Amino acid sequence: MIKVQVNGQEYEWEEGQTVHDLITFFKGTGEYDDRIGDLAFMVVVNDCVIPPEEYKKRLVYDGDNVRLLSRFFGG
Repeated sequence: MIKVQVNGQEYEWEEGQTVHDLITFFKGTGEYDDRIGDLAFMVVVNDCVIPPEEYKKRLVYDGDNVRLLSRFFGG
């Protein structure tokens, strides 16, 4: 097991899992359902935005800081 931060909370996570796996896990919890899948949703890992086409390729590593965010638009 590895430890990752997700939106400031520490979680134990299985080694070898991807950003897609993490999103899938949290989508089912209800905690982030209003953000996940929205066009304005984004994932940031260690201050780097992960493009949606990389979600299934980008592994989550021990100590990663993951943020599940909603983009804000305005003017």
